[in-house]
Amino acid sequence: ANEVERQRWVTALELAKAKAIRAMESEDEEDVEFDQAHKREMESTIKSLNSRLEDLQTCNELINKHGSALQRSLSDLESHDNAQDVTTKMKAINERATLFRISSNAMINACSEFLELAQSQGHKWQKMLQHEQDQRQRLEEIIEQLARQQNILEQAAKTHQLQASLSASSDEDDDEAVEFYDAESEQKSGPLSNVTSPKDKKCEKSTKPKVQAMEGLNEEASPSSSDVEEVGGDKSVSQQSQNKKRGLISNFYHTGKNKEKRSSPKGKKVVPSIQLDSM
Repeated sequence: ANEVERQRWVTALELAKAKAIRAMESEDEEDVEFDQAHKREMESTIKSLNSRLEDLQTCNELINKHGSALQRSLSDLESHDNAQDVTTKMKAINERATLFRISSNAMINACSEFLELAQSQGHKWQKMLQHEQDQRQRLEEIIEQLARQQNILEQAAKTHQLQASLSASSDEDDDEAVEFYDAESEQKSGPLSNVTSPKDKKCEKSTKPKVQAMEGLNEEASPSSSDVEEVGGDKSVSQQSQNKKRGLISNFYHTGKNKEKRSSPKGKKVVPSIQLDSM
């Protein structure tokens, strides 16, 4: 299930990536076209604004020129008292006033044209600024979406690694359990069950001659058939010798046990040594 979900995520991301690439390419083309048109419009707008500014400067120069001439004519008219000179000066003043009015009207017209051009270009600039703002907002949304997808992929990768490590550890535990049961069965039924330790062998070696010595004494104490035949009916002598031997054996056995209790460590049994020479 995790693998299927991961594959779905991968395919969805690939499709989203392809769509984003196509959208970015189309947007890039649109942006390039828009930038080129924007450049052309800006160039034409700048040219028209420059021409309008030149017209305004020309009108300003004309207004200054005709205004100064009109002022000189008025000052000359005030200085002359002759009626004939006054009439000639009035004609010159009227001409210069007309020129000043014409240049002023031209200045007003140039200013109105400049204002209209600036207003029209201002609307275009607002559209361009809105387009730039929308593009920036789309880019921010794409970046946020990519960040969310990256976080989801990182979490999925962490969970996948954790599950893989857990499955690997469980497999190792299963292998160790199987090996443990095999070793236990081999220990129960294997050839090592009949092997004795060196300590047991040492105890057997130390107790074997003592047991043999006791058996030899018992054999000597019990009369054989040949001894009975040689005695030939002297039962009293054979009975006395047998009683004597039995007494010696019992005394020796009891003294050996007492020595064993005094000298042997706790938990160990020591068979008393028997000396056959004393008998």
